[in-house]
Amino acid sequence: MDDRTKRRLIKILALANRGIGGEKINAQNILKKRLEKYGITIDDIDDERPKLPKHYCCKNVYEKKLLHQIFAFVTNTHRPLTSVEAKRVYFKATAIEHIEIEAMFAYYRRLMKEENELFYIAFINKHDIFCDEARRKSSKNIGSDGLKQGQGQQLASMMRGLRDEKFISAHKQLVKGEL
Repeated sequence: MDDRTKRRLIKILALANRGIGGEKINAQNILKKRLEKYGITIDDIDDERPKLPKHYCCKNVYEKKLLHQIFAFVTNTHRPLTSVEAKRVYFKATAIEHIEIEAMFAYYRRLMKEENELFYIAFINKHDIFCDEARRKSSKNIGSDGLKQGQGQQLASMMRGLRDEKFISAHKQLVKGEL
């Protein structure tokens, strides 16, 4: 890519970042097409942008993994510049990249929490981990009362995808006389 093309792409990038309404959207679309055409990234045309350190708080190991995956996706790198402390992860990225990382992390963190809650219901139902009273009271999947539309089918699919293993309780076998 020659200097003239690079200068044009930098101008389009500026418009994509600072434009208003339709001009901003058009500049973003043009920039995307040109980057694909030349097989380059924004970093290739705007390498002057400073990489700023910023910390993100994670509640568990899965959120850390999710955050690393999002960072890799946004920055298009598999080797993030990170530092990890207890429940904080530090990344170096541009201000624009940090904004996108924050937005994606908030969205996927919420989605992952919802999916994990649904997985928990599927897991306890698949493996029948209930007291006898709860089993008698409910003819349907226990814990599935507050499901949104379509989640019943998702729950059933999750349950089908889980291994069909049951814990064999020595205590219950003794009580039933099976041992």
